[in-house]
Amino acid sequence: MPCHQPCLPYELCRPDLLVAGLCCDEFYWRSSYHARVPSDRLITLKIDGEIAKGGRVPLDLLAEKIKAMQELILSAAQVVRPIFPKAKSKKNEPAQAKVTAKDACRLVFVNIRKNCLTLEAELPITEALFPEHVEWGLQSADRAGAVLWAIQQRDERRLADLVPDPARRLNLVRKAENLVPRGGDYTISLTTANQFIELTPQIDAYIDQLEAQLSVERRSDTRTITGEVYLLDSHYGEHGRVGIKVKGHYIVCDLGPDARGQIRDLSPGIIAEITGKADLTKTSKVRKITEAQYLRALGMEPLQWTRIVIGEKDFQLTRPLEVKVHFDNEGWTYEAKEFGIRGYGPLRRDAAHSFQEDFSSYWESIAQAPNETLTLDAQELKAALHSLVRTVGRAE
Repeated sequence: MPCHQPCLPYELCRPDLLVAGLCCDEFYWRSSYHARVPSDRLITLKIDGEIAKGGRVPLDLLAEKIKAMQELILSAAQVVRPIFPKAKSKKNEPAQAKVTAKDACRLVFVNIRKNCLTLEAELPITEALFPEHVEWGLQSADRAGAVLWAIQQRDERRLADLVPDPARRLNLVRKAENLVPRGGDYTISLTTANQFIELTPQIDAYIDQLEAQLSVERRSDTRTITGEVYLLDSHYGEHGRVGIKVKGHYIVCDLGPDARGQIRDLSPGIIAEITGKADLTKTSKVRKITEAQYLRALGMEPLQWTRIVIGEKDFQLTRPLEVKVHFDNEGWTYEAKEFGIRGYGPLRRDAAHSFQEDFSSYWESIAQAPNETLTLDAQELKAALHSLVRTVGRAE
């Protein structure tokens, strides 16, 4: 673990002051956010072996591994990228600036400790209307650590769950490869709040094998797309075809035998979800569904929920909660206007899960807070939540 020796003065804590042979082999990044415990965001990286003997780590090696870790987190940000609500600026106010992965995930060093080379850094807290901007950086660091753990364990199923898209999975594996020890007999270990990862030179061969496998998988994969139906042709080819407009792109879906009978449920202009084998572009976008396996028409009627289950919580409601459903080029939105709760996601189930998470967060942060800590508006919202929720039980 990081040493607890007195820190150098803040004005000396800059990466450009690092010199060859400065102390030892360990440093850590600390990422913090006002809603998280800082120690939960702690990451330590340690170099062991002959190359670090006597606590003198070559500066070029140290710089290489720092860069590799940063690039891994930035790549993980593309996997956990949230769909941000469109912020409407008020009259005479500038529009909100677009937040990028670099804004959310760029590590900035704030301290260097002596006796062992310990570097502290924080993920930036961006000036944004939505907490997802900050949370994006934290989730990216979490996902990067989980990916390294799956590689260390040679757990390809877990890796696929963490990064479903083969192209993004291949990219993350390549970024992780840059952290693997090369050119010397040493190991690199990382410790986070959730796991311990040790990378050895021997794992390099496994990563080469994984890269070769993912390179083949990247061009063909099963995907789900959602969009507006613009074409129905039941007489085309052997089983028919459907055309879906997704974010301004017109995608043709050839139907497989299992989907042939489902075309009767669709009509032009409705929103539909189609799952099937996809032909992908180099950037992993769907060019065409070559064999659609499942078709489903998605209605936009408001939902009436009498129960919300999220994690271990089971909210039983006193009356049906109306949740409006909307779809556009940005994805799905679930919204309960009376409480100001919204959920967003590329798929309908993602938006539903996001809404349920936000509802639970409102219950914990507002409904359970003392009145003296809340504004008048928040106190009204607290009363409304207590009026809506009958019981909170443990989900089975």
